[in-house]
Amino acid sequence: MTLAIALGVGLVASLLLAELLAIAPGGYIVPGYLAVTLNHPERVVVTVLISAATMLLMKAVGRFVILYGMRRFVLFLLVGFTLGVAYTAVAAHVSNDAVEAIGFVVPGLIALWMEKQGSLVTLGSMTIVTVIARLALLLVVRI
Repeated sequence: MTLAIALGVGLVASLLLAELLAIAPGGYIVPGYLAVTLNHPERVVVTVLISAATMLLMKAVGRFVILYGMRRFVLFLLVGFTLGVAYTAVAAHVSNDAVEAIGFVVPGLIALWMEKQGSLVTLGSMTIVTVIARLALLLVVRI
């Protein structure tokens, strides 16, 4: 139930932000997932770092391959997924207390919007909407 409330509030706040300011907070579902895991800030940091790596890798790929539409979107998700899984595997091999990224598609979604509208705009708007969703969780669920 907690995730459902976080996703719902995140979707509404993301839509309002997109309509009012024409910016997206790293994908409409992202703030809800981040809001649920804010009590583990290391996971948020790992997710953002994997997103940044995904964006940089996709910029490099974009120099050699023409990417647009659904192919571009899915490739962002696949690269984010692959980097997230690779990071988790390496981190688990190095330490028993490995920090995982949040979700499998979240890093790719964040990377896509970082590349589209800039890192600062995406991370700033994502932070605002995530805090709004987290506050709603604190009020409704008292997590």
